[in-house]
Amino acid sequence: NAAEAVCDICLASVIDLEPIVADLARTVRDGATDTARYGSAQALELLAVGEPSFRERVVELLIETTSTDDSLLQQRCLEALESIAEADPMVLTPHLDTIDECMSDTTVECQVTVVACLATTATVPALRAQSVRSLSEALAADNSRVQQRAAEALTDLATTNSDFSSQCLERIRTAATAADPTVRALIATCLSYVGTESDISILQELAADHDEAVRTAATDGFDRLKYSHAESTTWDDAPMHRYTPANRGTRSLNGRRLHDPSIAWEVEIDDQIK
Repeated sequence: NAAEAVCDICLASVIDLEPIVADLARTVRDGATDTARYGSAQALELLAVGEPSFRERVVELLIETTSTDDSLLQQRCLEALESIAEADPMVLTPHLDTIDECMSDTTVECQVTVVACLATTATVPALRAQSVRSLSEALAADNSRVQQRAAEALTDLATTNSDFSSQCLERIRTAATAADPTVRALIATCLSYVGTESDISILQELAADHDEAVRTAATDGFDRLKYSHAESTTWDDAPMHRYTPANRGTRSLNGRRLHDPSIAWEVEIDDQIK
């Protein structure tokens, strides 16, 4: 409460914030009590979210502090980074590797927060490939909560037509055998959007799962994936926007060529056509 009050007053006034940021940074590092350190980390988070000019500096401080042996302070710093990422994901660009390293030898709460942070940065095209890679690696975590959050993030990204590398797809396929049925159901949905024809067999297996939610997700996913790869020879039968339920905007001719292509007409455009 005190941290929030300090930030509200600072951001609403004309006082110089520089000394306050410096004081808070010192308290995070050397505060006499846990409460002071945790509260100062929260105050820095609020200041960075509210005042863009301090974001890079605060992020660097928080990144340095994630190496602390204090697991609760580490969690507070990661939560602060997640909030800052929601305001400005690009500010974390040089620090994604360090954030990803926090998946090792940390508490489950820290790992869940790392996944949430990566899910935010993955929405930015420039950061997506690295974030998706880290999220797919998180599917192999020992804790089901971490696996669930990673699977949720990847599924959300898959439904927006994100491109997943073959390496990420392999990790996703491996997670189809996860012990947690919630993870298996999410993976079924994820594969139905970004999978290949080879993943149809995985969805068929999941459609016979002992868990009802997994069976439902796999059955729906099987229909979606099979249709998106169905053979077609014309665009005239396109049933919906971007051609398929997966919104791929493409169709497969299974290697056949209808005729030798030639240019019928051309026009210059300034942006993407949707």
